[in-house]
Amino acid sequence: SVFREDTLFAVAMRDSEPNDASVDLEPLEAYLKEYPQGSHASSVYFALADHYRDLYLVVRGLANKGDDQGEMAVNCYQRLISNKPYEEQMRESRRLSIENYRKALKLSTDSAVWKEGIRTGVLEEMKSENFRWNGFVTACGLGND
Repeated sequence: SVFREDTLFAVAMRDSEPNDASVDLEPLEAYLKEYPQGSHASSVYFALADHYRDLYLVVRGLANKGDDQGEMAVNCYQRLISNKPYEEQMRESRRLSIENYRKALKLSTDSAVWKEGIRTGVLEEMKSENFRWNGFVTACGLGND
């Protein structure tokens, strides 16, 4: 169908939001598998980058404050949190966030000013060893730090 890409994108964005308080990234990855350079790929890469950034924040909270820290955020990302050491999970989620922000920026048709804001804002923050994002855990709508 001529609408397949748009339909898959809409489903991916809808289904990647917390469902029963749990994030599922498989719909986003399914879109990118079928349309890696698609008209919505930049938006999907940004969504993945934001989710991995949020996962980093949640796991960092667990590492710093214990298992009872941010119960709602932990529940939201539970299916993505593994039994691996927190430091390893933080490195991997950070790497995936940076990788997806870069892919999103490469494909983005947004203004150069906006893209530069992303590059010098959240992307540079994610690359920093002292990452101190004080924003919200996007998908869960929860404050952090």
